[in-house]
Amino acid sequence: MAEESIPPQAKKLLPVPLEAQTSIIQERQTLTNLKGAGFKGFIPATFGTTASLPFRSMSDLYLRQTASVVRNSRNTPDQYERSILKKFTSPSYPHGKPLAETIDGGKKVRLMLPFCYQEHCLSCHGALKGARNKTGHPKEGGKLGEIDGAISVRLYVQ
Repeated sequence: MAEESIPPQAKKLLPVPLEAQTSIIQERQTLTNLKGAGFKGFIPATFGTTASLPFRSMSDLYLRQTASVVRNSRNTPDQYERSILKKFTSPSYPHGKPLAETIDGGKKVRLMLPFCYQEHCLSCHGALKGARNKTGHPKEGGKLGEIDGAISVRLYVQ
């Protein structure tokens, strides 16, 4: 995207998630660098949730990740998100296509960006549904490329 097409409010806010991500990584760097340690407790979903909190507090934007099956109650989908997650998994919906629509009489925009299981997700979320993964949670039985959740955004139209 060309820089001149980025709205001023977005230009101000874009560095916030990057700063939050950098801070989270720096806080955990010593643990991450430990040699010989297996799982180090650095969970992608927790990282995403934690990184989005400063962004949400500094703006009018609602930004979070959600899924039909969540391990963290902070990621439980609201009614709107549940309906869109169901739509994303429908065979008639184009696989992986984001959805954006205005709501509340055009006062807000809701955007949902689906995400799919990637190879690195499957060790915790993949085969042997119900088997415990390295975090102690039951696996979902996910398959490569299958929709497993979404990034949910809500913003006010100015």
